[in-house]
Parts: sequence; structure tokens; C-alpha cells
Amino acid sequence: MDSYKDDNKQILSKLPEMTFEQLRNDTKASGLRNFCRSTVLFLIIVVLFGFYKYSTKIPDGVTNINEIMNELAIPIDNSLGIDIGFNKDQVIDEVNENRVFLYKNSGTDRFVFPIKDINTGKTHYCYLASYESPSGYTTKIVTDIDHPNWSRIINKKVAVIEGDNPAKVSRKYTIIEYYERYSSLYDEWLSDQID
Repeated sequence: MDSYKDDNKQILSKLPEMTFEQLRNDTKASGLRNFCRSTVLFLIIVVLFGFYKYSTKIPDGVTNINEIMNELAIPIDNSLGIDIGFNKDQVIDEVNENRVFLYKNSGTDRFVFPIKDINTGKTHYCYLASYESPSGYTTKIVTDIDHPNWSRIINKKVAVIEGDNPAKVSRKYTIIEYYERYSSLYDEWLSDQID
């Protein structure tokens, strides 16, 4: 038993002399370093996981603007047709003004937006366009990328864009441009304006 104590004393005597205060400070510093490393590693993992989920959740959709506008044509025609019915003179005066806009999701740099249908609570992935009437009222319109028959107006009571998905205008069309390229409306006065 005495040899055991002697061995411990020899071992302890070989260690550099540290005061209790120095030993405690050294332990605190290494604990703080380990905590900081763990916290930074955790944050990096959370950010990478969030980026992965965000970038893979939204489908790519179509990148051809003409295909997108052909899918959005029916709901845009509805808004334009209503406007022609109520504000024919104003629409005639402004057929060369930019009134139809196609939007791109600046968060993903794609044309697809997650849209929540307020009535069903279901999320649809849609293309987004808007029609601005000559009176200044803007109607934002969406059409599902997989089910073109599902279209809604962006409105707090009908459908809303989910999450942080900022929209930026990607393409602008005058009424004449839109009518010639995509519209299935036939209105004699509008045809006369083009000719």
C-alpha cells in the first residue's frame, strides 16, 4: 500500500506545478472552446438541411416562357375579358402599354411558386402572372404546373403564396403582344386595333 502512495507522489511531482485557479481556468477555456465548436457545427448542419429542403421542395417546372404563358392564357383572358367588358375605352387607349406580367421566384430563380389554396389548405406549385387594368387594379393569377385547369387569383380569401418566395417581374407584355401570341379571346375591336 505504501508503494502505491509513493508511486502517486512520484507521478504528481513530475507534473508541472499548477495552482488550483490555473487548472480551473484551463478547464473553463477548453469547455468553452468545445461548446463554441459544437454550436457552430450544429448551426452549419441546420443551415445546410434547411437549404436542401428549400431547394428540393419546389419543383423545377417549365423554363420555356411561351409554354408557361400558354398555360396562363385562360385565366389572363378571363381578367382581360372582364376588363374589356367594363372599361373598353380605357383598354383601347392603352393597348400598347405593358399590362401582362410573368413573374419569377427570386428565391429559387425558377417560375414556380408554392400556393396555398385557402379553401382546401392544399399546396399547389404554380406559375404566377398578373394583369394590370388601365384603372390601376392588378390581378395576380396562378395556374398549377401539373393541373392547368386549377387556376386561382392571389387574394387572402382565395389563395396565397406560401413562405418566403419573393416574386420579381421576368417578362412584360403589352395587350397587343399578349393578344397576338397567347390569347384565345376574339374581340372584333381588338382585332381592328392590331390591323
